[in-house]
Amino acid sequence: MFNLIVETQNGERLDFSQVRDKYDILSIDGLTSPDTNINTSNLYYADGCVINSMKAEKRNIVINLNIKPPIEMNRLNLYKFFACKAKITLYWTNDSRDVYIKGIVEKFEANLFDKVQQPQISIICPQPYFIATTEDVIGFTDSESLFEFPFSISDMGITMGEGKGRISQLVDVGEATTGIIIKISAVGGAVTNPTIKNRTTGDTCTISYTMSDRQQIVVNSNVGEKSINLYTGSSKKNFLSKRKYGTQWITCVPGYNDFYYTADSGSDYMQVEFIMAKKYQGV
Repeated sequence: MFNLIVETQNGERLDFSQVRDKYDILSIDGLTSPDTNINTSNLYYADGCVINSMKAEKRNIVINLNIKPPIEMNRLNLYKFFACKAKITLYWTNDSRDVYIKGIVEKFEANLFDKVQQPQISIICPQPYFIATTEDVIGFTDSESLFEFPFSISDMGITMGEGKGRISQLVDVGEATTGIIIKISAVGGAVTNPTIKNRTTGDTCTISYTMSDRQQIVVNSNVGEKSINLYTGSSKKNFLSKRKYGTQWITCVPGYNDFYYTADSGSDYMQVEFIMAKKYQGV
């Protein structure tokens, strides 16, 4: 069993489980894995080709409905939810998934002269992955990791530097690489140049700034939403320019992600929280 809900930009919803006396869902296409666009170049000196790049294509969801009497009234009611060029959100629920995807209505086709009207509705989804309706909020563990940089001037060596950090293992059970919201808070003291690293992917993000007590930096690495903001009390400031040159946007890959955080000073005062919504190839 499944259920489909359509939501407009104004928040109006059409729950197909509640309107079975008006509409039957005959079929829905485009619910499985998206297509992959693979860019290749031929080899002139050998068989085969070289892969230059690859990416998931946009998703095209096509809904085929059957309209029950009064047919004209029920068809006109559908126009409110599937208007031309309208931005909508589709919510899908079954035994294994509770997800949503955003799209734009491309086409609403129906033959008004058929005794049985079965419209076909085409929706283009620019971001092809289904997203979990609930977000995971994950904090770092309290375990410490001390590291040393030995410098051999004797058999015993000496410690040139020492830093403190926290390690957390984040498990993403989704099926696609996803962005993440990272909240870095200074609690009890100043934090200088906070750094987050995903040791699975090698990506590192450093914010070049000394945070005062009770300040918070929020990094959002989700596609189309990338931002860095500093919060001081109720004020908000764009901090995108404070991302250290050469560092990356942190993402999560399917499977295990080993994260590490530290700072040039004040890492004991850092509190780090991740907010992530899992992405799925299909339903």
